[in-house]
Amino acid sequence: MKYFHHIFLAVSSFPTLLCLLFTSPLSAQTGVGVKAPAGAEVYFDGTRDMLDQKWMYWDGPRLAAKPPIKWKIVADPVDGGTVLNSNDPTAAGGKYGTADIVTKKAFRDFRLHIEFLVSEKGGNSGVYLQNRYEIQVLDGDTTSHGMAAVINETPSPYYAYNGIGKWNAYDIVFRAARFKDGQRSEKAMVSMCFNGQKVYTNQTINQVWGGPNSGIDGGNDGGKGITDIPGGLKLQAEGHNVLYRNIWIQELELEQPETDLFAVQIPLWPNGAPGFEKRRSEPEQAKDWWVKNVHNPSITPYLPPKNIATGAAVLICPGGGHRALVYNSEGRDAARYLNSIGVAAFVLKYRLFREEGSPYTEDHPRQDANRAMKLLRSRAVEWNLDPTRIGVMGFSAGGELAAWTALEEHPATQSVGDPVDGFSARPDFLVCIYPGPLAVPASLGSTPPPAFLLAANDDECCSEPVLQLAKLYRKAKVSVEVHLYAQGNHAFNMGNRTTLASIKTWSQRLTDWMKDNKWLEMK
Repeated sequence: MKYFHHIFLAVSSFPTLLCLLFTSPLSAQTGVGVKAPAGAEVYFDGTRDMLDQKWMYWDGPRLAAKPPIKWKIVADPVDGGTVLNSNDPTAAGGKYGTADIVTKKAFRDFRLHIEFLVSEKGGNSGVYLQNRYEIQVLDGDTTSHGMAAVINETPSPYYAYNGIGKWNAYDIVFRAARFKDGQRSEKAMVSMCFNGQKVYTNQTINQVWGGPNSGIDGGNDGGKGITDIPGGLKLQAEGHNVLYRNIWIQELELEQPETDLFAVQIPLWPNGAPGFEKRRSEPEQAKDWWVKNVHNPSITPYLPPKNIATGAAVLICPGGGHRALVYNSEGRDAARYLNSIGVAAFVLKYRLFREEGSPYTEDHPRQDANRAMKLLRSRAVEWNLDPTRIGVMGFSAGGELAAWTALEEHPATQSVGDPVDGFSARPDFLVCIYPGPLAVPASLGSTPPPAFLLAANDDECCSEPVLQLAKLYRKAKVSVEVHLYAQGNHAFNMGNRTTLASIKTWSQRLTDWMKDNKWLEMK
């Protein structure tokens, strides 16, 4: 069919880093207590020996402290053992830069895990990436200078803070600025989880703040003169009892501007897909824009910040002609958009019945999507989902799968020993973005959910299915909203690369529809 060819032509490449995204230890847990994975190096284990071995005072213009490091090893007030107290007497009164410590080793791209405890109200310290960019530690401050802010660049995600006297954790993936011909061509970038909550995704950092006493390049052009010099991890002494423990770093090489490596892939069946259990350990293949060789179907959760979470959720089916999955631009990017409006998103990796040598039929991706819907409802409490507001969204071939899931009858079943199977697979709403022709059934089932349909009129294959679905919905007198744009062709994804104003903003139409139907009401 023509539309599969169009998919391959229209989708731009996404990071070659994708293999790392799915197989790396970076997809391990985040939050307090997470241990260093294979390939990471521990930089503080609670001992004086490691402090002296791997750290030193930062020799900045304001340095007043003299070695050995005067930061004390003290008892952990919560869990026992020993931890590091940042209250160096030289920094009393908030004299940052006088007794800050930095790792002896310098870094470019890395994953960092660090835990801290603020002992008293207003406790203040700071975590400096590359001894340049501060992630603030400041109790009581909810501004862009406050707790967990990329200082002066983002608002504080204070909602994720555990509070005074409790351990907190930053899990950070950092990509250093890039340079071409001596000039900065790409800004530094960071993604971060705070106590297990995703608070930043590919956040760019513009400059060093705080002047020359703050870190490397702080005195260059007011902090804007970033240089291509690696830097260590620095911890700030401000004269407060802020404690640190469990610090580890995993060095990376992030060729592409992508730092969102915290996604966790959850198999739909614990022992593999029924009838294909022996293939569940076969590795997926990923390169440029595609993911293939999916034999252990899964979902990857993308959860919104708790302070804006509505309880609504969407299962996302990327396109790719049932030969591949356009994972980033029709999966991850859609999930990020949904997260921005308070909707939890779950990207489905389903089996591909048109892939060369595939043992699967159309029934297998159907089985995957149905199982995914049941799995979401079975774990609704864990993910703070409203089980009556869980929809399905699909692009192109994924739009076909979304339509199958929404429009075909799926009576609840109960497999022996499998409680997930007892939940409903019926979505509460359907979103089809340029769906393929297989999306159109001969007739609608008895209870089709409300639908949002969108395509471009010049899409040779996938504008007609939108019109046909709309006709079926109108005949059945079921709520449907249809957007047919004059231009856009196929595979414009979330509209991020197009020059057409209408296509670039199409997601706002979806937001409006979800608001009008009360899917976005916080409950």
